[in-house]
Amino acid sequence: MSDQTFTGTYRVIGFGGNGERILLYDIDREDAVWVANIGHQDANYPAPLHDALSVVSPGNVAEATVRGDPETGDIWMFEDFDIMRDTTLAFVDGLSKNRIPGPVEKSWENRDPEHQVGVNVLKNDETGEPIFELQTHPEEFQGRNIFEDMRTGRFPLEAWYEELTSTPVGAHDIIVVNPNEVEYIVILFFPPGNEETLDDVRKDLAD
Repeated sequence: MSDQTFTGTYRVIGFGGNGERILLYDIDREDAVWVANIGHQDANYPAPLHDALSVVSPGNVAEATVRGDPETGDIWMFEDFDIMRDTTLAFVDGLSKNRIPGPVEKSWENRDPEHQVGVNVLKNDETGEPIFELQTHPEEFQGRNIFEDMRTGRFPLEAWYEELTSTPVGAHDIIVVNPNEVEYIVILFFPPGNEETLDDVRKDLAD
């Protein structure tokens, strides 16, 4: 089969191969594809495309055109790329649960028995507005490794960017944490306007 070209709206899930590949999730087609980033041996992108890709971050939403052969499994190439939303996404693997802010154990202990999901919302004491929403999910569910499925584009995250339990505006920033020695993962959802808390949490998880 010859190359095919698709244009659509994509969520940037992450990078692979020392940043030489970008994993995109096609929001409309609900499918993921690896595309050559700048630095890949096959990428000889023109300057405007190179510049657009040089500032991309996981979680961004972009309008993009990609070209490739779905039958071969070879890396796809960008034809066009334009960031539309600067939402963010991060995956953190192998931390102690004690380094994660919020009532992590309480959330898991009080999880919904049907869906096995715990939800807690941390609010601003003065305004009552949500600072971030914390959810705990089982690490394994119905034979799936949820953390791996999320960071490989097999578990869609789009619904959380649209709406949360705590706010109808959805998350602007999402951090997914896979703690050591527990049977659950933790997801932190930050609505818009909580950049200071988000920066503090990022530093705490990175230290």
